[in-house]
Amino acid sequence: MRQRYMAALIAIENKLLKYSKPNNYAFFAELESAGQVALPSEYGEPYIITKRMIEDGRDQLVLRDTLDIPFPTRFLQGTADEDVDVSVALRLLSHANGADMRLTLVDGADHRFSDNACLDLIERSVEDVLNLAENSL
Repeated sequence: MRQRYMAALIAIENKLLKYSKPNNYAFFAELESAGQVALPSEYGEPYIITKRMIEDGRDQLVLRDTLDIPFPTRFLQGTADEDVDVSVALRLLSHANGADMRLTLVDGADHRFSDNACLDLIERSVEDVLNLAENSL
C-alpha cells in the first residue's frame, strides 16, 4: 500500500505546485482546517490531497537518499503526461541503483497511460519482470 501512495505523491507533485503557491492562503487554510484539499483533475474525480499524505510523503521522499532497487524494474512514462514531467522519470532512473532498470518513454501517452498500446506495454513489462524472477529461482 505504501508504494501506491508513493506513486500517487510523485504523480501529484506538479499539481500541488500549481495550487499551493505561497500567496494561495486558501489552499493552506483548507488543508489545515479540513485536513484535506480537493484539487481539480482532468481525469474525472478531483485529487484528494490529505495533510497526512503530505506529511507521510515528506518522510518517504525517494530522491533524497540512495534508492537501491535490488530487483528488475520497469519505469513507464508518457511524453504527454502533464502531471508528471518526463524529467521526473529521468531523475528517478539516474538516482536509483539497480542491475536491471529500464525506462520506456511512450510518445504521446498522457498521465492515464490507459490506451490499448499503453495497457499492452504494462502487461508485457510485468510479464518480463515475472519471467526474470522465475528464471532466477
